[in-house]
Amino acid sequence: HKTPPDLNAIFKKHNDILKLWEGLTPLARNEWICWVTNVKREETRIKHIERLCIDLRKGKRRHVAGQDVRIGSICIGVDSTFQHFMLYFTHDSQPLNHR
Repeated sequence: HKTPPDLNAIFKKHNDILKLWEGLTPLARNEWICWVTNVKREETRIKHIERLCIDLRKGKRRHVAGQDVRIGSICIGVDSTFQHFMLYFTHDSQPLNHR
């Protein structure tokens, strides 16, 4: 997907976000673009763009659909369609970064 104009405008204003964006793989950029653009309301799109900027600054490289739930040292991941489940094992209390 091409980067939408509103994201390009953010990149022009915030060079640090642009550099982080350019450091992403094409697949990771595509995931973020889909997450930003596949919404019904403009308010949601704006919130997604804000969250993208926050997450990139925090070091998050990919937007992963669905949510992960930690159960002790086991994490169960589910995609946004709830059709695919993944099981991850951890040995610490740090947030999971499994992708």
